[in-house]
Amino acid sequence: MTAASGASPGETVEVRVRLISAAEVASVHAMIAAIFADYGYAFDPAREDTHLLCPHAYFAEQGGAFWVAIRAESVVGCVGAIPHADEGFGELKALYVAPAARRGGLGERLTRHCIEFLRSAGCAQVRLWSDTKFIDAHWLYERLGFQRIDRRDVRAVNEYSEFCYALD
Repeated sequence: MTAASGASPGETVEVRVRLISAAEVASVHAMIAAIFADYGYAFDPAREDTHLLCPHAYFAEQGGAFWVAIRAESVVGCVGAIPHADEGFGELKALYVAPAARRGGLGERLTRHCIEFLRSAGCAQVRLWSDTKFIDAHWLYERLGFQRIDRRDVRAVNEYSEFCYALD
């Protein structure tokens, strides 16, 4: 599949989605740190979001997976999924798309990839938490049929609020 997100008009740049390798963790961290900085947050996975320290191992140990989107050998997006089929749901976690790769359908592609993975793992519902400031992400989730079902405040390295979304 090709995507033109972040490309010059008329230019098509292939974006591949595949499981993360250990060698790509630093690139994922750099991308997320830049996104966090845009919102005034510090990225400190050792103290907050510990699942991102070694996402390749963490998600696999949970029966899930963590994928990266690669364009021109650079990480431009990521997402993870953890099935909790025995509880009837699966989690979509850590959906991030680099600013230069936005507005081309990559966020939707990664979200749908997770939904398919979780459905195939026997999950009847998909849930996720999203920072209240991530308005574009909320628009995407709602367009895909997710319903906002909860809100929580988080006080860790950063202080923020999140919405919980669910898709039956």
